[in-house]
Amino acid sequence: MNAFLYANLKITGKISVVKHASSFPDRYVKVILLMGFSGSGKSSFINALSGGSLSTMTSDGLDEHTLDFTFYQLSNVTTQAGQEIWLIDSPGFADNKISEAEIIRNLKRWLKQKEQRIHWVLYLMPIINTRLRGSQRMTIDTFKAVTGVQTARQVTIATTMWNHLYQQDAKRKAEMTFTALKGGAWKDFTAQGTTIKKFDNTQEAALRILNSIVSRDAGTVFSFEKREMFHLGDPYFEGILRDLEIRVQHLYCQVHFLRRTIKESVNDGDTQLLLILEKIMEEAQKDLWRLSHQLVGLYKMTLHDHIQQEKHLNACLSAMGPYMEYSGHPSLLRAQLENLRLDMETVKQKIAELHDMVIPSGSTASQKSSVLKRRVKAKLNRMLRQ
Repeated sequence: MNAFLYANLKITGKISVVKHASSFPDRYVKVILLMGFSGSGKSSFINALSGGSLSTMTSDGLDEHTLDFTFYQLSNVTTQAGQEIWLIDSPGFADNKISEAEIIRNLKRWLKQKEQRIHWVLYLMPIINTRLRGSQRMTIDTFKAVTGVQTARQVTIATTMWNHLYQQDAKRKAEMTFTALKGGAWKDFTAQGTTIKKFDNTQEAALRILNSIVSRDAGTVFSFEKREMFHLGDPYFEGILRDLEIRVQHLYCQVHFLRRTIKESVNDGDTQLLLILEKIMEEAQKDLWRLSHQLVGLYKMTLHDHIQQEKHLNACLSAMGPYMEYSGHPSLLRAQLENLRLDMETVKQKIAELHDMVIPSGSTASQKSSVLKRRVKAKLNRMLRQ
């Protein structure tokens, strides 16, 4: 291999990648976190980097907080200083099976447990998406808040799927998209040092990206590493909350649609379709319960913070006393207090609406699920006996 092209790497033999189901070394290593949408090309990048030599090591006693992460050890390639390089593959953003809140929470816990830190982040995104949909823009905004613009030099964007462009028109559009990314969705990050690279699914391209990543100083701590758990003051809290609200709403619509379709299928006597829909419905309800529980947790966190602020403002008003009325400060504080109480009522209303949306009045979550399941199974049994 051309040593000049990979001047920041020390390559000592044929490069391979070892996949670890859960284990991670206790020794100090350099860590690159892979992030992106589901299907953005994270697995393709790892496979290309391995040069077709990807092996797997299994481990017993999986940590519940690392089940959603996969760890990869690079063999025969280190930094120039001889430090090992490990990759952490995170679940894809915008995946209905796991929310951004779960991803970040589990990552925080794992980092604290292992006393490790993330040195660089590689964010992958397909170049074939010539226009970013609203959900994709929101996910990018959440990602930027999670990492923090102060760490922009430790973030690399890899555009993927260049190898799927066969027509000249498609290649031309991809080049235009590539150029637009620097001044569009990633403008604030590229201005602070984030680089955008092309990945065409070859080992050479993967190594060029890796070489560029490790050349950058990794001294700044990412926003998500600063505390173990979520806090209302975290710069990414609003994005995480907004993501969960949208996820729950979409899942609710899905469950509502499935419930209606199941009723129609029961009336039509379509046994095969009922079996399929029942399974999909069960999974959708599980996802809805789990994400709704997380959303209520964030709402309650917001409410608790508001209550503390209310106590502080009341204490300030009491301490001022009537002799400070002429200053105008009490009026300002009372206005802040009134706005805060309105916000608290809004949060309480959201919690109540969420509860009514997910768990109808007069029934528990388990009752709701089991009643529907019993009805469908009873109908299936009657149909099968006919």
